[in-house]
Amino acid sequence: MGDIAETIKEMIPGCEVGQWYFTATKAAQNDTITFGDLRVVYGGVGFVDAGGDWSAETITRIDATANQIKLTGADTGTIYGWVIGVR
Repeated sequence: MGDIAETIKEMIPGCEVGQWYFTATKAAQNDTITFGDLRVVYGGVGFVDAGGDWSAETITRIDATANQIKLTGADTGTIYGWVIGVR
């Protein structure tokens, strides 16, 4: 488990509250992502490409760190997802 780096793209330019698309490389169950460009993340959805098999990823918001999520699924690989949050 570790905090992994993400690439984030703004879905609705110029909005403080919005939706962001992200990708990251998930190495272990319970990896976290801290969104440095966002103040708050309310939740999200994601899918993991585990070498040809796609599976839904369970994303849990971490209350103690408002801009962090936990990826609780067991599959590893490239994750593609969307989060709703505040910049």
